Amino acid sequence: MCIAVYLPKRATIDRETLLNCYASNPDGMGFAYWDDANNLIVRKFVGQDKIMLGIEEFLLTREHYIKKQMLIHFRIASHGKISKSTCHPF
Repeated sequence: MCIAVYLPKRATIDRETLLNCYASNPDGMGFAYWDDANNLIVRKFVGQDKIMLGIEEFLLTREHYIKKQMLIHFRIASHGKISKSTCHPF
C-alpha cells in the first residue's frame, strides 16, 4: 500500500522519515503544494537517483512554503507500470 503524508501549515517532516517511506515504497515519489500565486505545483520522481533528488527538493521546497499545506506520496506498484504517469499525486 502506498504512503501518503499530509502536512498542514507549519508542519515539518524530517529526512529520516522520508527515507523510511522511500525504503518501504520505492516505486515513485511525488509531492504537491500551492505556490505564492496559488498555482498547484506537482512534482514526481521515479528511479532511485531521482527519488533521492526529489526528497532533497521536497525538503528545500518545504522550507520556503512552510505556511502552505503540502502532500507527499510514496508509491509501491501494485498495479500498472512504474512510471511518472502512474505516480501520485495526480
